[in-house]
Amino acid sequence: MPQTDFELWSRSPEGQAALTAEVQEDLHHKAQFAAHEAQQERQAFLSDPDFQQDWAREEQRQLPAGTEHAFLLAGNATFTVVSKKTGSRFTFRVRRPKPDSPHFVTVLTGSDNEHSYTFLGTIFADGTYRHGRKSSISESAPSARAFAWFYGMLTNPERLAAQAEVWHEGRCCRCGRKLTVPSSIEAGIGPECAGKE
Repeated sequence: MPQTDFELWSRSPEGQAALTAEVQEDLHHKAQFAAHEAQQERQAFLSDPDFQQDWAREEQRQLPAGTEHAFLLAGNATFTVVSKKTGSRFTFRVRRPKPDSPHFVTVLTGSDNEHSYTFLGTIFADGTYRHGRKSSISESAPSARAFAWFYGMLTNPERLAAQAEVWHEGRCCRCGRKLTVPSSIEAGIGPECAGKE
């Protein structure tokens, strides 16, 4: 919502000095009321069951058990691991910049789902995962431990499925395009990319 010149002036040092305490108090109450109304509207929208179902259906898809390893190493995977026991979740991105390079693992550390990722570690050609020496995230941090646990569980998909859910973002794990074919959405990879090695 754009602010008027008066609102901008009233927040400046000169404006605040010129306003009486009564006017300042009135402006403060109006701002609090507006913020409260906006918060109530947002809460009503987010708690609407139709919105929640649409969000779950459109934004993320649960990967079928046993497909996580192929999805993870396709080259452009973004996924969320959710603990069934605690509800804790971490969103990871695994990228391979070139076909002959290793996979680089990052974790979502901010509110921007596209850019707030921090380097965590590397998956090498032999399949081993190592926490990065240059990572600003400690190897004992919950997100680092969660990825190491998840990666180790890929060899036991039944146990992984019993303890965690893995959700993809509705985009192809190889090329990043939005998926529209139901079988592709379920698998997390488009038909053209699925045919590539």
